[in-house]
Amino acid sequence: MEKSKFLGAIEVCRKVLYDFHFMCDSRTKATYFTREGGKLTFPEIILFVLNLVSKSLQIELNDFFVLIKKEGESISKQGFSQARKKIKPEAFKELFDTITKWFYQANNSYNFMGFRLYAIDASII
Repeated sequence: MEKSKFLGAIEVCRKVLYDFHFMCDSRTKATYFTREGGKLTFPEIILFVLNLVSKSLQIELNDFFVLIKKEGESISKQGFSQARKKIKPEAFKELFDTITKWFYQANNSYNFMGFRLYAIDASII
């Protein structure tokens, strides 16, 4: 993927994550994410979930807090799990659908008789 397409997808993702209506539609209860100054905000929780955890959850959480410039603060695994439960799973689907829709509208994809053609070489598998 070209760098400009990737950066465009990041910008679309950012707009969706910081959209107030998206947050309101994506929380499981109307009172969630109403306070300011919480340890993890709505966008930060989604970004952490999308961050493909490869180490232990606590190590990843600590690294994530350093990455988002909240050094000295931390959250427990249990605290993160409780925060994650406040977001509907449909939020991730909507985010994915929005980025996918943008990608195919913004980038002229070639097609054959109205269909997109993709080829995969599975000889290694």
